[in-house]
Amino acid sequence: MEVDTLVLHRFNGDEVYAVKSPTITASEEDGAVELLLYVDTKAKPIRTLPDTAELDPRPNAEVYITLKALDVSKLVGRRFSVSAAWDDEKQDYVSCLYYCEHGDLNRNVVRFLERQGNKFLVHWTATTTDVNYYDGSEPDTKVEIKAWFTFKGIRKWASAEPRAAPDAGR
Repeated sequence: MEVDTLVLHRFNGDEVYAVKSPTITASEEDGAVELLLYVDTKAKPIRTLPDTAELDPRPNAEVYITLKALDVSKLVGRRFSVSAAWDDEKQDYVSCLYYCEHGDLNRNVVRFLERQGNKFLVHWTATTTDVNYYDGSEPDTKVEIKAWFTFKGIRKWASAEPRAAPDAGR
């Protein structure tokens, strides 16, 4: 897989998109740290499929990863899973894919492969209902993203000690 691409492995072939400005942000939420990974795609796709070419899609995706604490120096080599788009505990969505409309992004696996300063090479896989057959009549689409994500505000999280949200562990 090429770096800086988002690929939709569909039942009838692969759609390929160049990513634009993939980002990571971190925030303190409810005694934990949440990482948000977001990726948008460029206006012109690299490859579409006949059944979706006229839709002029420009997909984007996001996933929230909840951690007890964050030490950015230890992200490389880590693997995180977010099993479902809906989080019962939070009563909110924690991942989605936007294609022509928002869809659940399930079975997320996010791996941090490399780091260069505030950029992280991330390989992210997930599944969603087929982007053109929302009725479930076709197999799920596998989403695969491999890109250099810019960690915005990394300095706040780059101290020698892991950062935990206030009241973490209570």
